Amino acid sequence: MKPMIWTIAGICIIILMIPTLLVLPTFQGKPEVSQHVSAEPSVKKEVKGTVKLKQSPVAIPVYRSAHQQVENIPLEEYVIGVVASEMPADFEMEALKAQALAARTYIVRQMIIDKTVKSPKGSLVDDTQMFQVYKNKQELKKIWGKAYNWKLKKVTEAVASTQGKVLTYDEKPIDASFFSTSNGKTENAEAYWKNEIPYLKSVSSKWDEKSPKFQNKKTITVS
Repeated sequence: MKPMIWTIAGICIIILMIPTLLVLPTFQGKPEVSQHVSAEPSVKKEVKGTVKLKQSPVAIPVYRSAHQQVENIPLEEYVIGVVASEMPADFEMEALKAQALAARTYIVRQMIIDKTVKSPKGSLVDDTQMFQVYKNKQELKKIWGKAYNWKLKKVTEAVASTQGKVLTYDEKPIDASFFSTSNGKTENAEAYWKNEIPYLKSVSSKWDEKSPKFQNKKTITVS
């Protein structure tokens, strides 16, 4: 009789424990959810303040012309080096953001198209004007000197504010060409290259007339 009683008792205990076992994973997950919720205020504070740059999982193989070797550079670090090299850091923040968008779009497009201009073997681009000028932090420090800290911070903030964003046409990265100063009007793509590009059409650019580079004078002798 006793074995029968113990068997029935054991079955009752198992039946009672089943709901507990089913609920246990959910209960154990609650602290994780709670932790995520409690982290929200700190995220909001970060958004209100300086935007931080997230680490990029993608690396760009760049041929460093000075050392004649390929260096793998995280995507956003590469964009920082390009923006810092292609545009003065004392330009307006919105201009730096636009430059960051153009630089990132350019390199993403290089990753997915068949390039007409080939970079050295093992690299996607080099660090010259043939693609985009790139300088690392050590090189920028030599160029900027005492202004290094505030300039790098400003450029980094511009890149972080646009991180993960590219310019597209028909859901593909555009040819994000840019220049310093026009003669008051941009050019049609087909007037410069062989093919027409629908988003590169001539438009008025009268604000270029205010650029210090709009007029260029050179004095030569009569002889």
